[in-house]
Amino acid sequence: MMNQAKSGGYKFLAIKDRDCLLGSNGEIALEDREALLEVQEEYALRVAVASEAPMTSLLNISEQLQLPRNSGYIISHLGARIHNCRTGRELASRPLRAEQLTHLYELVDSDYTLALIGEKALYATKTHQPRILQLAKLWSMPILDLTKADEPFKAPAEPIFRALILARQDRLAKLSDQLNAGQGLTATLYDEPMNELSIVASGVSLRGALDFILDRLDLNQQNIIAVGTTLEDVAMVQRAGLGVAMANAPEPLKSCADYITTSCDAAGLAHMITKQIKLRYDGVPFDPEDANEIMPNTLMGTLGMRCTEIARGYVTGTMPVDNRTRQPMGILHGGASLAFAETLAGLGSVAIANEGEIQVGMQVSGYHVSSTVVGDTVRGVATILHKGRSTHVWNVDIYSTQSGKLICTCRVINSIIKQR
Repeated sequence: MMNQAKSGGYKFLAIKDRDCLLGSNGEIALEDREALLEVQEEYALRVAVASEAPMTSLLNISEQLQLPRNSGYIISHLGARIHNCRTGRELASRPLRAEQLTHLYELVDSDYTLALIGEKALYATKTHQPRILQLAKLWSMPILDLTKADEPFKAPAEPIFRALILARQDRLAKLSDQLNAGQGLTATLYDEPMNELSIVASGVSLRGALDFILDRLDLNQQNIIAVGTTLEDVAMVQRAGLGVAMANAPEPLKSCADYITTSCDAAGLAHMITKQIKLRYDGVPFDPEDANEIMPNTLMGTLGMRCTEIARGYVTGTMPVDNRTRQPMGILHGGASLAFAETLAGLGSVAIANEGEIQVGMQVSGYHVSSTVVGDTVRGVATILHKGRSTHVWNVDIYSTQSGKLICTCRVINSIIKQR
C-alpha cells in the first residue's frame, strides 16, 4: 500500500537517464533499482526519466524501473517529447518543422556534420563520423545517409525532434548565435564529450517539460527532486525543491545543487534516496500525535489546528474555516493564517533543534493570495529554507482543501537559543 504522507513533501523524482542511472558496466545498479522501486511503491513518488536520447531507446529502462505500473514518465529529446508510461500516450510533442530541417541542411558545408535524430533512425551527412557511430550504438539505431548526389534535400518521413551539428568550436559558436537569432530554434553549444551544437524547437527544454508534467499533476517546485550530472541539467536541478548532483558532475552543476550524492558506480541514487527521503524521519523527537496532544487549551487548540506530518525540514497540518477562524464577512481571517504558519514552522524548528536548544518566533509575514469561506479546511505545508546555528527560515504555503487554491504564503523566521 502506498504511503502518501511518507515522502517528506516530495512527490516527483526526475532523473537524467544514463548519466545518473547506468554505471561503467552499462547496467543499473541493483541498489539503485531497488531504491527507485521502493520510492514509487512505498513513498508514492512519480518518477520521470529525462534524456537527450530518443524515447524508443529508453523503453528498456522504463520497464526495469516499472514506470508503466507506477505512472511514470519519459522525457526524451531534451524535452521535445513527453511520454506517459502508464497509458502509453504521448502527452506533448515538439518536432522540428520541415523548413527548419531544410535550413539546417543548407547552412552546413563539408566542414560540418549534420545529424537529425528521430525515433527510427539517425540521419547524418557523414555516416562514419565517430560521434555519430557512438550515438547509433548507444541508442541501437541505424544510420541513414542524408546526402544524395544531384538531388535537393528531402526531410526524413518520420518526425525529427533534435538536430546535432559537429565541427570546430569556433565555427559552432558563430553558428549558434546565428541560429538563436531566428528560425524558431534553440541552439546549445557543448564541448563535452566533443564539440557539438544541439538544436531543438524554440522553447523546448528539460525544465519546460518538467513544468508541463507538474502542472498536470498540480505540484509545485517544492515537491520535486531532480538529479543531474551534466551542464545541460543545471536549469532542471535549479528548478527543483531538492536539486541533486552526482559526484562526477562538473563544478558549475555541483555549485547550484542542494545535495551532492555518490557516483553511479557507488549507487548514488540509492544513497540520495536513503539520506533525503527515508532518513528524514530519523531523529525527529516526536510525531504528529505528540504535537496534537499539547494543543488543547492553547491558541492552536482553540483555532482547531492539527499537525498531520513531521519530518526533518518539513511539516504539514490542517485548520478549519469556521466561527473560530473567520472574520465578519465569513471568510478566513488573515491573522488565523499567520498563526497557523507560525505554529507549523515552530513545530518544524523544535523537531530539528539540537539537544539543549529551544526555538522562539522572531518574525512572521504573509501574502494573502486568495480567500476561502466557512466550511472549508485549509492545509499548511511548511518547508525549511535555511537552517543556521541561530536562525531557521521557513516557507509556509496554505491551501484550500476544497478548491486546491493557494490561500496564503508566509515566511517565518525562528530564533534558536540555548535552553536555560
